[in-house]
Amino acid sequence: MFRGEEEKISHEKQRLEQNSIRAVPPGAFSPYKKLRRIDLSNNQISELAPDAFQGLRSLNSLVLYGNKITELPKSLFEGLFSLQLLLLNANKINCLRVDAFQDLHNLNLLSLYDNKLQTLAKGTFSALRAIQTMHLAQNPFICDCHLKWLADYLHTNPIETSGARCTSPRRLANKRIGQIKSKKFRCSAKEQYFIPGTEDYRSKLSGDCFADLACPEKCRCEGTTVDCSNQKLNKIPDHIPQYTAELRLNNNEFTVLEATGIFKKLPQLRKINFSNNKITDIEEGAFEGASGVNEILLTSNRLENVQHKMFKGLESLKTLNLLANPFNCNCHLAWLGEWLRKKRIVTGNPRCQKPYFLKEIPIQDVAIQDFTCDDGNDDNSCSPLSRCPSECTCLDTVVRCSNKGLKFLPKGIPRDVTEL
Repeated sequence: MFRGEEEKISHEKQRLEQNSIRAVPPGAFSPYKKLRRIDLSNNQISELAPDAFQGLRSLNSLVLYGNKITELPKSLFEGLFSLQLLLLNANKINCLRVDAFQDLHNLNLLSLYDNKLQTLAKGTFSALRAIQTMHLAQNPFICDCHLKWLADYLHTNPIETSGARCTSPRRLANKRIGQIKSKKFRCSAKEQYFIPGTEDYRSKLSGDCFADLACPEKCRCEGTTVDCSNQKLNKIPDHIPQYTAELRLNNNEFTVLEATGIFKKLPQLRKINFSNNKITDIEEGAFEGASGVNEILLTSNRLENVQHKMFKGLESLKTLNLLANPFNCNCHLAWLGEWLRKKRIVTGNPRCQKPYFLKEIPIQDVAIQDFTCDDGNDDNSCSPLSRCPSECTCLDTVVRCSNKGLKFLPKGIPRDVTEL
């Protein structure tokens, strides 16, 4: 950590490079008003307090390359009017606020080489009146209509010397930004109307750092699609970018879909692919927050049963593909047959595999009375008896028979009843 390094600080230069510092705390350098140079390169820094460099009006060189910085806090460089050199290369910066450099009027050299920047907001460099050299290469830039300003800026100010290139769209891939004609930077017709879930949505909001633009480890990101397929994953990666519209998690090692709440953080998500996993269970609330999702693929898994509550909150669902799962069409799956008939969504026509007399029959074609859990039935796994007495109503293991004018206990109460 940063503490314990104070004794090394001189009046004008602070060299802390090649250590294991992970964070720079609030006011870390505030007692040292005469500092002119700080070198924190090649550490493990991932956290910078917004006021880490506050009050350093004499600082002219700040070296932060070779760390793990993902975002520059708001006001991080506020008041650094004397700064001439700022090296941020070889980090993981995925977003720059439009006013990040607003006080750096005397900056000569800015290096953002080798980061995770996919776009920059118009006006990001407006305050850099003295800038002479800029390094932007080795960033995965999306060269859409919102990056047109950067091409114009570099045409007028040929200061980018590292050869920054486009990563997408494909038609501009690997071309130098400063050499592309402005008219080539365009968005598709639908993107010009600022549709959430499109690539344009990501770049439009870049100046506010609305979206975490970094691609998760083991995944591939293109446009608004995050592809984490074929990676032997058994859980959803923690940091899925907010702009994601399609999430591919097929061909992995999932066995349980856990209720982690991750979909609450993905407001633009429209399609999820869980096909070709080993899923046997979906926890209640697993899809909570996925109200905008219209397509879920769960084909070729190991689902024998699904509970109604599993799909709670999927208000926009139009396609739920459950094909090629070993469904046991017993009493606990009766709701699904009725639900599929009522919802009128595209389902892939999932079929029963158990009991034997229903094998290969589409679930939605099975008569309600055939979803049974009779004692002694070797073809199902839901004994003891789980039918509901005719005088009562049943919900899972709760049986309600109140206010029915009963004189005797009703017959056929399920043996797994927990509340009567």
